[in-house]
Formats: sequence, structure tokens, C-alpha cells
Amino acid sequence: MKNLETKRFNLILRTQADLLDVTKMSFDELLRRFNFSTEKEVENERSRSLRLLDRNPEEYILWDIQEKNTLGNIGNLGFHNLLMHHKRSEVGYWCDKKWRRKGVISEALEEVIKFGFEELKLNRIEAFLDKDNFASEMVLLKRGFVQEGVLREHYIDHDKVCDSYVYSLIRSDYY
Repeated sequence: MKNLETKRFNLILRTQADLLDVTKMSFDELLRRFNFSTEKEVENERSRSLRLLDRNPEEYILWDIQEKNTLGNIGNLGFHNLLMHHKRSEVGYWCDKKWRRKGVISEALEEVIKFGFEELKLNRIEAFLDKDNFASEMVLLKRGFVQEGVLREHYIDHDKVCDSYVYSLIRSDYY
């Protein structure tokens, strides 16, 4: 695995050691490193890092998004539920509120998709999103994803049962 680069951003591969560091950082260190603004964001990142540490590192790839001028983290994205024997993976992403609607995820996702098809030889990249997440839907559509359907009552969010829209990008549609 390797770091990636776009016109405006460096995508820095997060290693197992990096994940372990996140679980040990103080609240203030996490605020500075990831540009978080709330305690909930800090706790979510700690929790996610702990979950990833419990998983096989071959099941996910995570990159931190850093603006080239400042080198500060402004989000992250990557593959999770990576199933190499099926040549498919789910893609996920997050961006700091101050950077939303500025093309960050779209630009970074373009490079991650390219890496998935060219380096990992994936056949399918999929995304699941909340039916009300219109910004994410626009990013996926811009990158060539197609909505396949709805997974009814797919996940729980704050004790509320929610549906997921399923999007995919197939290798043959990409080239």
C-alpha cells in the first residue's frame, strides 16, 4: 500500500501504528491532528481506530486527507470490507465541515477509485449511504457510481432504524 496524491491533497496511508497512536492521544492532540471541533468527533475517531485495530489489516485501507499547503488533516477515506477474493470493496469517506462543498472528497475519491481498479484489481467498488445524504450522493454520481437499490432497515443511527441506498462502480463502467 502507498500514499496517494491529487492536485491539491496528499492522501497519507494510515498504518496500524497510526491507529494505535490515535487510541493513546489526548483529547487536545486529537483536536489538533484531525481538525476536530467537538468531543463527539474525537470519540468517534478513537472508537473507529479501536474497531480497525481489531480487524485484519487486509480488510481495509485508510488514507488521511491533507491539504498540501498546510499538511493538516481535513478528512479521510478508504476501502473497508475489502474482499480481495471477490475483487470488491466498500468505500467510505469523511470531511471536516469547513472543507465540505469544496470538492475535497470528489478529488480524493477519484484517486482512490483509480488505485482500487489499477493497483488492487478490484472489479466492484460500492458505497452505502443514508437516503438523506444528498451531498454524498452527488459525489458518487459525479464519479460514475450508479444507484442499485435500497437496503431497507439496514442500520441503526441514534436508536433510529434507517435505510441505505446502495451505489456501485463496476470496472467495465470505469474504463
